[in-house]
Amino acid sequence: GTGGDAATFIVKTPDRQISALGTRFAVDVDEREDRVLVTQGKVKIDGLRQQIHTGQQVILRRGVRAGDVKVQVAPRASHALDWTKDLMAAAEAPLVPESDFAGGALLVEHEGKQARFTLRKYHVDVHIEDGFARTTIDQTYFNHLPQRLEGTFYFPLPPDASISRLAMYVAGKRMEGGMVERNYGREVFESIKYRMQDPALLEWLDGSTFKMRVFPLEGRQEKRIILSYTQRLDSLYGRTSYRFPAGHNLGVVDEWTLKVHVRGHAERPWTCRSHEVTAQRTNGDLTLAAKQTNTRLDRDVVVDLYDAGYEAQMAQSTQFSSTRHEGSEYLMLRHRPLLPSEQKRQRRDWVFLFETSGDRNPLLARVQIDVIRSLLENAEHDDTFSIVTASTKLTRLTEKQTATGPHIEAALAKLEKTHLVGALDLAAALRGVKPITDALIAAGGNPHLVHVGSGIPIMGERDAAKLAALVPEGVRYVGIGVGKRWSRSLMKQAAARSGGYYTQINPDEQIAWRAFDLLSIDIDGNEYWVWQAIRDYYPEELR
Repeated sequence: GTGGDAATFIVKTPDRQISALGTRFAVDVDEREDRVLVTQGKVKIDGLRQQIHTGQQVILRRGVRAGDVKVQVAPRASHALDWTKDLMAAAEAPLVPESDFAGGALLVEHEGKQARFTLRKYHVDVHIEDGFARTTIDQTYFNHLPQRLEGTFYFPLPPDASISRLAMYVAGKRMEGGMVERNYGREVFESIKYRMQDPALLEWLDGSTFKMRVFPLEGRQEKRIILSYTQRLDSLYGRTSYRFPAGHNLGVVDEWTLKVHVRGHAERPWTCRSHEVTAQRTNGDLTLAAKQTNTRLDRDVVVDLYDAGYEAQMAQSTQFSSTRHEGSEYLMLRHRPLLPSEQKRQRRDWVFLFETSGDRNPLLARVQIDVIRSLLENAEHDDTFSIVTASTKLTRLTEKQTATGPHIEAALAKLEKTHLVGALDLAAALRGVKPITDALIAAGGNPHLVHVGSGIPIMGERDAAKLAALVPEGVRYVGIGVGKRWSRSLMKQAAARSGGYYTQINPDEQIAWRAFDLLSIDIDGNEYWVWQAIRDYYPEELR
């Protein structure tokens, strides 16, 4: 809800009244309690002496006086309110239209028209271990036409996934694929096709969509294709979430199976919110399985895995894991320190470094603008911001001003008119930002430098370590790599030096949600492990 000067937005629950004071907040009401969580501004609750500010929550049990309730530090907002992700996506016009090949599709050209092959079998095999998931999709298509054809197999991956395996069955024998340079791959494909053998050429299209040319597709026969991808799973407050995206193109599948194998999770809680699955526990591992026939694949598979015991969230812990990959042994140490910190909201002074060089095409620039818009719309009203653009030279687009509606819209309108020209000189840009952040520090401010772009300079200094060292002292650096091509090394080093944060956002992602999630992270370094907050946000059946 939001409130303004002209009117006060009020939420009434069975026991009390909650008034918005220029804020965004969530209210959850059931037969046992009312929960109020504030993500921006503050709210007033009848009977509670103090106001509830950003990053705080209260849990008001039925029959308990509000005056006896203690205000708590809220869990990360994007975690507590993850149910709003789909709502935000529905309200946001996507910059990249939904893929026409969601879920995968095998297409051929026949008599001047495009035809899709029938999907007969769709098997999903997932292996989860140490926060990473390897998903293997085994698909069998049927060529219902009588003649031999050349086809194209399209499949979009999740934005954070990397393809790790591609195989195709030829005359009953599995043939593993490999990666080569694009033009060379096309030459090899054409030469093999001329010899009437079975080639397959994998190419990246855009966003997260790949395509594979397949030949030949024999008439009235099946074609079996296997692909695998890996991804790091989100893990927070003892919950690790895995999601396998459904596809609107898959239609009705004759046979669909799911197998999720979780290493070392036999004695730990789990939930599957999307499908009915059976669980088997063997040698300390958990295996979830499901099978359906003549089914439509129109729901994402969602599995949540929980750490064993809530005590794990409160205590300092160290975990060791090992694995073998391509003949080498790897050891991983994961240490979770307990870092108690005083609850304190600090005003932030945002300085946005917006790349406008010629390598930023209009789509990437649009993403950069939308990221800044979402960050500012969810910032505190007493936060300040200024915007500078970086190309061959640095330009001060706006002076320091408060993060209120009119100021935000005026600044974004200026960004919309900015031309994408020149070559990026990032070193000059970082040196040019220093007087701005120095002035903020001198005035007692709390500067956060939000760098939005690629971080890949064409002119001037190019060494990532030297560029990271140019981030002004006393400034939190927040790096947001927009697009597939970005400098992870630079943004990682700059964030590490300043106690900041870095991430990547692609045009085909939910921009508003990604920005909200970024802002939900306490960039000041104050991650709170709060017993009550964690316990109350577990599913009820796991308490």
